[in-house]
Amino acid sequence: MAQQQVDDLKLGYLAIQAEFINLAELKWCLQVQAEMQPPPPIGHVLVKEGYLSQPDLEYLYMLYATRMRQKDPTDPLMLAEDLTTERIERAVVARLGRSLRAGRFGRFKILGQVGRGGMGLVVRAQDGDDPTPVCLKLLVGSGVATVKDIERFKKEAAIMAQVRHPNIVEIYDVGREKGLDYIVLEFIEGLSLADLIRERVPSVEEVLSIGREIAEALQFIHKRGIFHRDLKPANIMLEDTGRAVLMDFGLAVFDKFEIDRPKTGSVGTPQYQPPEQAEVGGRFGRIGPYSDVYGLGSTMYHLLTGTPPFQGSDRAEIRRLVLNVDPPSPRQLNRKIPPEVDRFVMKCMAKRPEQRYQTPGQAAKVLDRLLERLRGDGDGRGRGERGSNGRGRRRWFRG
Repeated sequence: MAQQQVDDLKLGYLAIQAEFINLAELKWCLQVQAEMQPPPPIGHVLVKEGYLSQPDLEYLYMLYATRMRQKDPTDPLMLAEDLTTERIERAVVARLGRSLRAGRFGRFKILGQVGRGGMGLVVRAQDGDDPTPVCLKLLVGSGVATVKDIERFKKEAAIMAQVRHPNIVEIYDVGREKGLDYIVLEFIEGLSLADLIRERVPSVEEVLSIGREIAEALQFIHKRGIFHRDLKPANIMLEDTGRAVLMDFGLAVFDKFEIDRPKTGSVGTPQYQPPEQAEVGGRFGRIGPYSDVYGLGSTMYHLLTGTPPFQGSDRAEIRRLVLNVDPPSPRQLNRKIPPEVDRFVMKCMAKRPEQRYQTPGQAAKVLDRLLERLRGDGDGRGRGERGSNGRGRRRWFRG
């Protein structure tokens, strides 16, 4: 390997250690450098891409010269003659692992790992001396994570931190520590709907109640120009108290300009995405408020029946079904589902956007009426009241 490449990687690694950049940003700058002729030193690219100021770069060069003179044997990457991005990635991940095993990450006390995804980790933590547990979402920047993922991560945090709704996860803070971007979120004591459905098929009343809360949350964000675009059981938490909480805005768009830009491809999770997201720019038209209505319907479908509306051998097969085939109605799979609920779900999931409820607010009003009828046995007594012997409810269930 050329000495210049090794020196560039060492400077990049030092920039990560000094918390100027993260791993994904270094990878991006190395890609930009490779496309320039002749390739300039990586420090110049870091300045050009806006990650360093010129004084930052001069400081980094000074720090680099000092570290190289010291020849510290505990810092093997700074002494390596065959440094690669893979070795840097392993070092970054290993440092995070040591920190988490030690139970600390910056000001946070780590209480345990909650989950792992393609872009990072989610851990349960305490923020400083506050005993209330929080959820710490760490975007490691390794593997498939790109600088665009990092930027979306920051954008998601900055915008969603301003959103306050009882059925939307609350974001407390965003920052960077040890070269890693993080978000501090409300910790939800409960389980995701994906985990719930693996344990049991919830009752019709539970599903209607969850659906109404999520529809109201969607209407709230839509009024602020935010579209979720990835409604599915895994992105909704059910708190131990019964509160449904909308999570994960990683695929959300936050303004009309972003929605209207012509694009092609596929957006969302195949089993739950509407046709206009399965074939962006295709025959089903633009993504809009009705797209999240479809996601709400497909999520409720899975909860009511115990199975997603579409299944296939791979993503392409599922996408073909989403575009061309109507799923069996929920009532065909679960006869306990009332006809009115069946019709509601199928209308949410209509192929043509104009045939659906046009906004989550409209869907929420229908869900409210369905819940009143279910809980009041259809006699107008209102939400939460039931007949003395429940016979009316059983008749309503039979449809």
